[in-house]
Amino acid sequence: MGTPNSRLRVIVPTTAGFCFGVERALNLLIQALKRAQEEGKKVFSLGPIIHNEAVIQDLTNRGVEFLRDLNDLKAKVSEGDYLLIRSHGVPKEVMEELKRMKLNLLDGTCPYVKKIHKIVEEASAKGRTVLIFGKPQHPEIIGTKSYAENPIVFSSIDELRDLKLPPRTTPVTLVAQTTELEERYERIKKLLEDMFQDIESHNTICYITHRNQKIAKRLAEISDVVVVIGGKNSSNTRKLKDIAIAEGKKTFHITYPSELSREWFRGDEVVGLLSGASTPKSTVLEVAGELKDWFNAEVLMMNYSGEILAEDEVNFPQESDVSVTT
Repeated sequence: MGTPNSRLRVIVPTTAGFCFGVERALNLLIQALKRAQEEGKKVFSLGPIIHNEAVIQDLTNRGVEFLRDLNDLKAKVSEGDYLLIRSHGVPKEVMEELKRMKLNLLDGTCPYVKKIHKIVEEASAKGRTVLIFGKPQHPEIIGTKSYAENPIVFSSIDELRDLKLPPRTTPVTLVAQTTELEERYERIKKLLEDMFQDIESHNTICYITHRNQKIAKRLAEISDVVVVIGGKNSSNTRKLKDIAIAEGKKTFHITYPSELSREWFRGDEVVGLLSGASTPKSTVLEVAGELKDWFNAEVLMMNYSGEILAEDEVNFPQESDVSVTT
């Protein structure tokens, strides 16, 4: 913690940057832009590729058009154009229709989301009732629901308790949205184990999400102020903010480095920087750089084990070339 007359310290997790699924989808899109330019074709994404307004704007400037839905797609896309399925995936029937169209289809569905689709489809085929813990209107859940027959979706313990559930003897299978909070999933799993005799529970929370949540708690514990960097509509980013607030820390959520305010800091605190899976590490480092310029801050890194390292001890891996310096 900061002490009077001490220097402001900024701590950045070494894990900052895009998650595997986002990185994979971005690479598909950037490669498609190069090919499409050579072929005189257009590049589209069915829905925003990630929950980061700055990245979306950068890709739009490069020529990617983001489509609202299938009707929008049919009105704008021509044979041979490139179409990306974002990391959230799409409903089964939508994927089947897209495959019938004469497009260069880029399936950017996160492998962890595909794993959930497989679990849900197989469970439903065996006659099991599928329980999905997640936000009903989230694109990932909309897609996942389509792989089961009459699934039950809920976003909290209170919602679950209010639902009219099948009899206790019904075989059920539980899965979770990849960005859910680990401890909320565990509480729900325990409750359902008391409610049903035959339950298969699959912790389908992405390991990167789980890792980031553990890091967020650890970093918040040793910080005076926490700045969360990422899209305001990003589920996993909002959960990092919730973790910091639960630790009782002054917490700010920004999308762009330009939203940072000097008034939030005294100049002698420990400032923890957290970022969602859709936030480029370059944005996180830009925020750290701004604090360094303002307060002559010391920038430190924290690895997964909680070890604090000097900034020059860390070599970040190369990340997709996107710009968010807005």
